[in-house]
Amino acid sequence: MKFPLFSKKALAARDDPKAEIEKMLVQSFRMLGQLMSKLADVIEHKRLERQGYRGQERFLERVDPRAPPKS
Repeated sequence: MKFPLFSKKALAARDDPKAEIEKMLVQSFRMLGQLMSKLADVIEHKRLERQGYRGQERFLERVDPRAPPKS
């Protein structure tokens, strides 16, 4: 009975340092992409707050600073 996990090709592929580096590089780029996306959301949120919008639960609502507050 042959076990494909223990074949010479499988062991050689697992020990390939170039493949490991490529996998780590791809994973790093994906994580960096997620980080940049969240950072862009934070920057956009701050920009909208400066323009008169503020967070209301899940959505931003424009607030007139001269209007009386809602009760």
